Amino acid sequence: MSKRAGRFAKRLRTPALLAVPLVAYSVVVILLSTCGPFDPRPDPPAPTAVPALPTPTPEPTATPLPTPTPVPVTPTPTPIPPTPTPVPTPIPVPTVVPTPVPTPDIPGAALVGDWQGAARVLGSEIPVSVTLFVEEGELRGTLDIDSRRIENLAFTAEVLPDGTIRFVIPEQDPPLTFDGRLEDGAIVGAFRVGIIRGTFALTRVAP
Repeated sequence: MSKRAGRFAKRLRTPALLAVPLVAYSVVVILLSTCGPFDPRPDPPAPTAVPALPTPTPEPTATPLPTPTPVPVTPTPTPIPPTPTPVPTPIPVPTVVPTPVPTPDIPGAALVGDWQGAARVLGSEIPVSVTLFVEEGELRGTLDIDSRRIENLAFTAEVLPDGTIRFVIPEQDPPLTFDGRLEDGAIVGAFRVGIIRGTFALTRVAP
């Protein structure tokens, strides 16, 4: 290389060497303007993140049981006792006592029929039954006394002029005689046998 060239090269190197410090200074200025003033103290430690507390799990809310709807109680009907059927009262049929057909020529023929009653003697009452009938143109009858076991005891009967109705049982000794009168449809009177006296009453029996 020539001298001229060496001088030229030397000129070029000199400004280049001067330029390096300027560039470095510019870089430092830029850094300082950007980062702020230099603080030799170490940076404070970064705050430690506090772990988040676990979110409490809400307790399950008890579901209220539904209030049962009251079932209306149907009252048991009181059994009504059946109404008793009234028993019809039988209507009494009036007893029609046929009036015997009188025989005009026989006194007392209207008394023909059955009669029942009682004879009272010495404080006792003895049931008696009498049947009157016309036989051979005369008024006759029979006497029944069940308590004395007397049945069909025959007697003669007649109606006296004063209206007295007389029954005579000649088989008795002394004879048993009944004397009575017709009063309100009944034969009422007295009887005698020896010294014994008593009364009697007979009513007609429907056939």
